[in-house]
Amino acid sequence: MRQSSARRLGRIRPKGRSVNKTFFLILVLGLLTACDSTETSSQSQPVDDAHGEPSSEVSDSPTVTTASFTDSANYFRQSAIASVLETQTQCNLLFEDIATFVSDASASHQLNAQETFGLCLESWRRSELYFQKPFSYSEIKPFHELIDLIDTRPFLPGYIGGIPEYPYSGLVHELEIPLNESTLRRQHRLMDEESPSLGFPVIEFLLWKAPIEGNWTLRGDESDVNVERRFNYLAVAASVLQEQINQAVIRWQSEQFNELPERAQLNLVLQSFQRYVMIDLLQFMFEETALSDPEWHHYALLSGSGRNYPVGMLQSVQSFVGQPGDSNAFTDWVNSIAALSFSADELQQSVADSIAATEQLPENYPLDTEASEQWQLARSSVAAVSVYFVQLMRQFDTSLLLE
Repeated sequence: MRQSSARRLGRIRPKGRSVNKTFFLILVLGLLTACDSTETSSQSQPVDDAHGEPSSEVSDSPTVTTASFTDSANYFRQSAIASVLETQTQCNLLFEDIATFVSDASASHQLNAQETFGLCLESWRRSELYFQKPFSYSEIKPFHELIDLIDTRPFLPGYIGGIPEYPYSGLVHELEIPLNESTLRRQHRLMDEESPSLGFPVIEFLLWKAPIEGNWTLRGDESDVNVERRFNYLAVAASVLQEQINQAVIRWQSEQFNELPERAQLNLVLQSFQRYVMIDLLQFMFEETALSDPEWHHYALLSGSGRNYPVGMLQSVQSFVGQPGDSNAFTDWVNSIAALSFSADELQQSVADSIAATEQLPENYPLDTEASEQWQLARSSVAAVSVYFVQLMRQFDTSLLLE
């Protein structure tokens, strides 16, 4: 029998989630800091359309003496390609382990797949820096479809399969729904934004379905149909995710970014860092409710090792801007901006400080975490990184991405 929506989802989203005060505090702090620079502007900071879509407004940029951004843009593209190729390599190991588990569902094969899942997801989180915004209006639809099919966080596990409270919930038990790619694409986020039928959440949920006996072994009774559906679901979800990861590689290997005007490249690079640090990191992982409702703010609740995600994301930023004292095309460009109130070395030091502070959080952050001095330090350190990018955007009148 088909269960109610509440039973299928397994939990209800928190009611009346308030406006993120921390996020807006950091936004204001960034603007105030920018206003203290040598350049004064009476204009308010522009904001892009929701979901990072290109703004239809073209503003007159303030005159800023700076070197060409071309070398920085090329450096950004090469960094993106290297990052997403690493993700592809890590995730191909996961897909191989899933295929092995599907053909022979042993506890050891399940453990192998679980281990490579963590490495794959962590690598994708680092690569997400380069998937914050579509290149152009024509890419809006395929871009958001790509991102949506790769991951949905937070998510409601009861939409995928049975959970302790409702053991017969989810698509695994919806026998009238065939578990093929076409149907699962239509089911994806159909009931709710947090209700995925494909992507990392599905693979995580199924790989952590234990014990083997009863979930992955045929017993010759009516439960076998659900076991077979579970195997089929895992195989299809892995195939679709592999396809999306491959598309992510192709996206950056194409000439779409190179074909943008230099100013559009500059906007995209700065907005990518701003949104990645301010939204994906600061807003999602360091708002107050991350401590009161940690399950809702965890990037991999079932697989654990939650601290790896903010640390890895900050390391992704560092891999581009460099360690303190390093020099590259981007730092040379930053240092060429005469009106800027900070140096590239200060930005690099801020990123290094944020990594050091975040590495001191509990291993499975935000679980088992209190609003301690260490947490406050980590949050303020991440906020400081976002302020540097807001100041850079202020110099070029670049729109903030707020969603």
